[in-house]
Amino acid sequence: MSYNMKITLIAILVALFGNAITNAAEITKVDNNVYITGNIEPLDYGKVINLVDYNDNVILKSNGGSTYTALAIGYHLNKLDVKTIVNDDCHSACGLIFFSGKHQELNGRIGIHCTHQNMVCVDKDHQANKSIKFYLNEVNPKVTKLYFKYADKLTLTVFTK
Repeated sequence: MSYNMKITLIAILVALFGNAITNAAEITKVDNNVYITGNIEPLDYGKVINLVDYNDNVILKSNGGSTYTALAIGYHLNKLDVKTIVNDDCHSACGLIFFSGKHQELNGRIGIHCTHQNMVCVDKDHQANKSIKFYLNEVNPKVTKLYFKYADKLTLTVFTK
């Protein structure tokens, strides 16, 4: 599947499943540093593609948000050869974005948990898990097995340096 087809597919999924726009992330740029802070929500994808350039640093601080938006952002960042940096907390969907960086710097905490609906973990064959597995295999294959080994419960499994 081509890069453009992947982005189009993810954009459609974000539009379909991302209807709950609450407190979107604050996304700002200073020099070559882009800061993404707060909940990852569907409209954040547009902000990111307008701000992030090739070889930028993307500094993440978020408790998570929309999985499909995180996948779309991650695909975009991965193609731009950015460095993803975590100096604080980066949990759930934020971690998926962190893994997309061609270069990564972890000075804080990454937290992962199972994919869930109504606070119940979904089966490993659920479409959301298939999407995450496909994404990780594309952007950072070395973390796929690790991710699914520890993303098996509702509570966060936290990783540090």
